[in-house]
Amino acid sequence: GLVSGGMAQEQNIKTEITGDWRISVSVPGKGLKADFDIKPSEPVKVTDEKYPSLPDFNSKAWGGWQKGVALKGLKAQECTVKGALDPQSLKIRQKQDDPNESFAKGTDFDGDLDWGGIGRLPPGKIKAGQPVFISYEYTPQRIDSIVIDAAGKSLLLKTGTPHVSLPKVPELVSGETRIANIYLPPGKTERLASSNIFPILENEFPVELSAKFAGTAEKLLPKTVKALKEGTSLKILAWGDSVTDGSFLPDKEKDRW
Repeated sequence: GLVSGGMAQEQNIKTEITGDWRISVSVPGKGLKADFDIKPSEPVKVTDEKYPSLPDFNSKAWGGWQKGVALKGLKAQECTVKGALDPQSLKIRQKQDDPNESFAKGTDFDGDLDWGGIGRLPPGKIKAGQPVFISYEYTPQRIDSIVIDAAGKSLLLKTGTPHVSLPKVPELVSGETRIANIYLPPGKTERLASSNIFPILENEFPVELSAKFAGTAEKLLPKTVKALKEGTSLKILAWGDSVTDGSFLPDKEKDRW
């Protein structure tokens, strides 16, 4: 599952999609079964978001969000969330609340609408350094959970908190057990599919795999294992770029890896 939680549970969890937005869930070992209607993700409407200027559209930039200015609603730290934007909703205007004053895509501006990177086209009507107002809609991600109640007698559906990049799973109360997650990706989802359903089949690393790889760490990393067992300090090298650089952290020099 995407996120586990609660007590260890039966591995025999059955799910069946019975409608566009309806799912049947059962735990035969506990005699539990229920049908749930899943609510489609709600789009977020952004109206006349002000941008001091638009850079020239750069079709050769390697990241779609780098081809122009990244729409604020789609931001995820240093990039944007792919697929969240509704391409048909994008409107760029010179003035607020003026439905008749709209710049044209392909003439005045262009954009990578998968990623939400928008830039001006120099021959068009948008001047360099000119403020613009952008309206658009995007659909955030969401994770819902199917749980067994604290009494162990019924199944419940709990709705998660949507977010464009970091959806929050529903919190459990004491005694509840999460048995499946339903993931709605960014952007419009037409109907549920098997790729949206994540039964939680185990909460611990399988015993058979633990046995299979027993002794591997001791053989390959004897000094590291010895240090861990003795509780002495270790130095770990994280080799990367933006992930390890952590430029979004409040104190980059102190908090980054």
